[in-house]
Amino acid sequence: MGLRLLMNSVQNSIEEPWQRIPSVIALFAAEASCVLLDSSHDHYAAISTFLIQSSKFNMKVNICGLEIFFHEAFFSFSFT
Repeated sequence: MGLRLLMNSVQNSIEEPWQRIPSVIALFAAEASCVLLDSSHDHYAAISTFLIQSSKFNMKVNICGLEIFFHEAFFSFSFT
């Protein structure tokens, strides 16, 4: 399920044919795919929660956007 959410998020983010994916988004997707294969990984819950809460990535990434992206991806969930 996690990999499907990741691929759907990437697919939903592409708005025009042959659109380039920013390298930071591609790197996140690559690393996240490895994490999502192992449910015991430390970041599995954070990445899964992030993907469930967002249907697409912001492809217009700038320096300020990177801080927001990583904050949302790794720090916007709570341990309950």
